[in-house]
Amino acid sequence: MRPEPNGILGAALALPALILPDFLLLIVALPLWDGFRPKPQAQSAMQGANAAVVGILGAALYSPVFTSAIGNLRALTLALACSWP
Repeated sequence: MRPEPNGILGAALALPALILPDFLLLIVALPLWDGFRPKPQAQSAMQGANAAVVGILGAALYSPVFTSAIGNLRALTLALACSWP
Protein backbone atom coordinates (compact mmCIF):
# COMPACT_ATOMS: atom_id res chain seq x y z
CA MET A 1 0.00 0.00 0.00
CA ARG A 2 2.80 2.42 -0.77
CA PRO A 3 3.38 5.20 -1.96
CA GLU A 4 0.93 7.68 -0.54
CA PRO A 5 -1.91 8.50 -1.24
CA ASN A 6 -3.53 5.12 -1.09
CA GLY A 7 -6.81 3.60 -0.01
CA ILE A 8 -9.91 5.79 -0.14
CA LEU A 9 -7.94 9.00 -0.63
CA GLY A 10 -6.03 7.55 -3.57
CA ALA A 11 -9.27 6.28 -5.12
CA ALA A 12 -10.90 9.68 -4.60
CA LEU A 13 -8.00 11.33 -6.44
CA ALA A 14 -7.75 8.71 -9.19
CA LEU A 15 -11.41 8.69 -10.17
CA PRO A 16 -11.61 12.33 -11.33
CA ALA A 17 -8.13 12.06 -12.86
CA LEU A 18 -9.37 9.19 -15.03
CA ILE A 19 -12.79 10.58 -15.93
CA LEU A 20 -12.17 14.34 -16.25
CA PRO A 21 -10.06 14.27 -19.46
CA ASP A 22 -12.66 12.17 -21.28
CA PHE A 23 -15.46 14.38 -20.05
CA LEU A 24 -13.68 17.55 -21.19
CA LEU A 25 -12.93 15.99 -24.58
CA LEU A 26 -16.58 15.07 -24.93
CA ILE A 27 -17.69 18.60 -24.11
CA VAL A 28 -15.28 20.04 -26.69
CA ALA A 29 -15.86 17.43 -29.43
CA LEU A 30 -19.63 17.08 -29.24
CA PRO A 31 -20.46 20.49 -30.75
CA LEU A 32 -17.98 19.86 -33.58
CA TRP A 33 -19.37 16.37 -34.25
CA ASP A 34 -22.61 17.56 -35.89
CA GLY A 35 -20.64 19.52 -38.48
CA PHE A 36 -18.14 16.72 -39.03
CA ARG A 37 -20.50 13.75 -39.40
CA PRO A 38 -22.34 14.57 -42.67
CA LYS A 39 -19.12 15.06 -44.69
CA PRO A 40 -18.35 12.17 -47.09
CA GLN A 41 -14.67 12.01 -46.10
CA ALA A 42 -15.63 11.84 -42.44
CA GLN A 43 -18.09 9.03 -43.11
CA SER A 44 -15.41 7.09 -44.99
CA ALA A 45 -12.95 7.60 -42.14
CA MET A 46 -15.52 6.42 -39.59
CA GLN A 47 -16.33 3.33 -41.68
CA GLY A 48 -12.63 2.53 -41.91
CA ALA A 49 -12.16 2.99 -38.18
CA ASN A 50 -15.17 0.74 -37.49
CA ALA A 51 -13.77 -1.95 -39.77
CA ALA A 52 -10.38 -1.72 -38.07
CA VAL A 53 -11.94 -2.08 -34.62
CA VAL A 54 -13.96 -5.12 -35.73
CA GLY A 55 -10.78 -6.69 -37.12
CA ILE A 56 -8.80 -6.04 -33.95
CA LEU A 57 -11.59 -7.44 -31.78
CA GLY A 58 -11.84 -10.52 -34.00
CA ALA A 59 -8.09 -11.07 -33.78
CA ALA A 60 -8.16 -10.63 -30.01
CA LEU A 61 -10.98 -13.16 -29.75
CA TYR A 62 -9.29 -15.68 -32.01
CA SER A 63 -5.74 -15.66 -30.72
CA PRO A 64 -5.98 -16.13 -26.96
CA VAL A 65 -9.58 -17.27 -26.58
CA PHE A 66 -10.48 -19.42 -29.57
CA THR A 67 -7.14 -21.18 -29.91
CA SER A 68 -7.00 -22.16 -26.24
CA ALA A 69 -10.70 -22.93 -25.68
CA ILE A 70 -11.67 -24.74 -28.88
CA GLY A 71 -9.59 -27.89 -29.03
CA ASN A 72 -11.89 -30.32 -30.84
CA LEU A 73 -15.06 -30.52 -32.92
CA ARG A 74 -17.28 -31.01 -29.87
CA ALA A 75 -16.08 -27.76 -28.28
CA LEU A 76 -16.55 -25.93 -31.58
CA THR A 77 -20.08 -27.26 -31.92
CA LEU A 78 -20.91 -26.22 -28.35
CA ALA A 79 -19.46 -22.73 -28.88
CA LEU A 80 -21.44 -22.26 -32.09
CA ALA A 81 -24.65 -23.56 -30.51
CA CYS A 82 -24.27 -21.21 -27.53
CA SER A 83 -23.62 -18.19 -29.75
CA TRP A 84 -26.52 -18.80 -32.11
CA PRO A 85 -29.23 -16.13 -31.73
